[in-house]
Amino acid sequence: MTRDLPRVSFLRIYPGFDSDILTCALREPVQGLIIETYGSGTAPDDPEFLASLERASRRGVVIVSTTQCLDGRVDMSRYRAGYALRNAGVLSGSDMTAAAAYTKLIYLFACEYSTSKVQELMPISLRGELTPD
Repeated sequence: MTRDLPRVSFLRIYPGFDSDILTCALREPVQGLIIETYGSGTAPDDPEFLASLERASRRGVVIVSTTQCLDGRVDMSRYRAGYALRNAGVLSGSDMTAAAAYTKLIYLFACEYSTSKVQELMPISLRGELTPD
């Protein structure tokens, strides 16, 4: 018998992003979401966008912000939009690539860790996917 892969979605945020797309990407049974945000981890400050993230986070979906930039890292304390994401329950992916964050979420959920354990392990480098501060 094969075990189903964990359900993790991936979205790249862009100007004019439709929050209905986010709502669809966060539907159950999704367990995790990687969002590729602008620069140091900012996204639209649209109230519905943030509310969708917060609802999913409260439901136990692990949401990780990565940057679209080729170099740099997510710093959710740099701008107001980053604070808003953090307050909605989004975790910083720091300097992980979106692909590394996606793979890490799949792996951690496949290990059958609880949501809180996955959230605890995301900011810790397990195999060199994060550069030490």
